[in-house]
Amino acid sequence: MSQIDYSLNSYKRPKLETPNGEKRLLMHSCCAPCAGEIMEALAASEIETTIFFYNPNIHPFEEYELRKEENIRFAKKLGMPIIDADYDRDEWFRVDTEFDGDELTIDVTPEYEVMYFAYFIPYSYDRYLNLLASAQTSFDCQQVLLGETVDGRDVSMLVIGDPHSDEAKLNIWVTARQHPGESMASWCVEGMIERLLDEN
Repeated sequence: MSQIDYSLNSYKRPKLETPNGEKRLLMHSCCAPCAGEIMEALAASEIETTIFFYNPNIHPFEEYELRKEENIRFAKKLGMPIIDADYDRDEWFRVDTEFDGDELTIDVTPEYEVMYFAYFIPYSYDRYLNLLASAQTSFDCQQVLLGETVDGRDVSMLVIGDPHSDEAKLNIWVTARQHPGESMASWCVEGMIERLLDEN
């Protein structure tokens, strides 16, 4: 009875080819176990490969570090350069939740004594100040101080365009973030301001 050799000794790795016959490739990798076989196949196929490591969804942070270091080790073994798009502390993570109509249950194992949860990605006061400072450098934008909050912080208005123009046109008022929890409005207005002041 003949026997089939399933060992790696009899395995012949097929030679890979890129769609356009290119010999250089940028490959995204989330961890070494997922990418390992493909990386070896690319190396055997003499395709010059650069690894781009990025995966902020890995949680907890210790697991992220383990995967990243293993990916770096394996890339070096194969002689492949690696781009480390490191863990972004500004990125927020989704966690498993359940809502029964009355209560929201969050299923997460805390790594530290203090954790922060948010319905929407927070928009910090520092980012708000940076937005005002950046916007007013445009020739088409003027910052006007309207007053102060009860905490003594400035209430500012950005005027975009020429308010003294003789041309008949509508004035459009946009307000956002009058309620502290509405951080999504700040992100929306930031994008709108950047678009309006984009010289291109």
